[in-house]
Amino acid sequence: MTLRRRVGMAAGAAVAIAVLIAAMVSYWVVRGQLVGQVDGALKAQAGAAHDLHSLGGLPDLPASAGGPAPYVQIALADGRILPIRGNLALPVDSRTRSVAGGARGKYVGSVH
Repeated sequence: MTLRRRVGMAAGAAVAIAVLIAAMVSYWVVRGQLVGQVDGALKAQAGAAHDLHSLGGLPDLPASAGGPAPYVQIALADGRILPIRGNLALPVDSRTRSVAGGARGKYVGSVH
């Protein structure tokens, strides 16, 4: 193999690796920003729901707080779920039960 071919192949491999690394970094940065925005919106909705709940009941969230929440449920410390709105039961794990039992503060998690 000639020197020209080896240098060309090495340069091509270096460019491919650089493009791959740039794509991976871009993916993780954008993913982190989007997940952060979703978490922020969910925290704002949770705060609005808590404020509205103190007034009595769980009315629809105002449009300024992200619109209506299609799934509302109450998780009890023993793991039972009381669905309030929506026909989907969100999963309840040990973290949810510990929050419901008062042993832990609020948290944000993802369900896949």
